Amino acid sequence: MFHKSKKGVFGISTCCNKCKAETDKEYRLKNTDKVRNKKAEWVARNTEHVKAKKRKDYINNREKVRARVKKWKSENKEILYEIKAKRRAKKFSNEIDGNDKLLIRDLYKLRDILSRDFRGFHVDHIIPISKGGAHSASNLQIVTMEHNLSKGNSCTNVRISGITKEDLLMHKDLFDAIINSK
Repeated sequence: MFHKSKKGVFGISTCCNKCKAETDKEYRLKNTDKVRNKKAEWVARNTEHVKAKKRKDYINNREKVRARVKKWKSENKEILYEIKAKRRAKKFSNEIDGNDKLLIRDLYKLRDILSRDFRGFHVDHIIPISKGGAHSASNLQIVTMEHNLSKGNSCTNVRISGITKEDLLMHKDLFDAIINSK
């Protein structure tokens, strides 16, 4: 079956659909960057069309999308906590320092491991964000769930016997071994 083409004789292509598909595939493989750039340009010019298609696809596959998102959230809890913390920090206009990102992620991973092995633990802001504290590794500590819930958003300015940034840095090998073994 031949497809329509303005370049072909009588408005019909000179090759069949199967051959056209094969040559198109070869072209895409040889010119991946060029194809990617063209697609990005097209998407930039047709944002409304792209949004409408994404919305339509979401409506038609709502349950699949929700299942995929739920699975991603359960597999990426540390990243999800980091995203939520960023959102809260941004709300109170505190930027997260790039160097602290890994330490913060390690604190959340360690909290997850401790919660699985023992009982509930939380990552606590020593000075709460709502009271002007920063979402940085130096203002975070891992504490028991009971302590964090009883503290609420009160500003104690006192570290309790929780796991802090300094502990992570001093015992990095030990914590890395614990995090990587789970």
